[in-house]
Amino acid sequence: MTERDQDPAVLDSHIHFGRYADDPFVVGVRRNVQDEPSGFLADRGLREGIRLLGAAGLPFDACVREHQLPELIDLVAACPDTTIVLDHLGKPTSATRHRPWRQALARLAGHGNVVAKLSGLATELPVSTLRTKVISLLRGALEVFGPERCLYGSDWPVMTQVTSYEDWLGLVREALTGYPAATAEAVLRTNAERVYQVHAASSPDTRPRAKA
Repeated sequence: MTERDQDPAVLDSHIHFGRYADDPFVVGVRRNVQDEPSGFLADRGLREGIRLLGAAGLPFDACVREHQLPELIDLVAACPDTTIVLDHLGKPTSATRHRPWRQALARLAGHGNVVAKLSGLATELPVSTLRTKVISLLRGALEVFGPERCLYGSDWPVMTQVTSYEDWLGLVREALTGYPAATAEAVLRTNAERVYQVHAASSPDTRPRAKA
């Protein structure tokens, strides 16, 4: 199908996303779907929009809950040319009964267009969750995806309801114990630079870019 044959609305969407892709202050799009009804991630319009993001070179941040992970697996398979960032590791509901969550993560990791953000667990798990259990979940994600496909996220300022920026960073650093320094640096910084393409900004006056 040529551009001339396409729906005008689709062509307009291409132009729309292209404009944002050229904006140095936009690095991707985040859609909070965690409270949407079952089947939302199968919506044709949503999937078409995510495919257009990939065509524009922009990643899609998916904020979902654990029970939505099977739907997300289908979505990433339908949008293979778009980088999908799994926010908050899919929000596991338990640090002890996590086998289904880890199995879903393994299926997601089977798709090369998915990366995992090490964030959000502090506000999702019960406040009584042991520090060692949180670290175990983080290490599980690192093992499933590989450190080259994991990136640090703070979930700031929401995380300040239950923890501090420094404490969460410390947890992630503990989870990275045993990895080479260069690998830890990639998870904490350079993987995100690659995914969001922030390293391309060379001007000293360019501020960090936000997701649309």
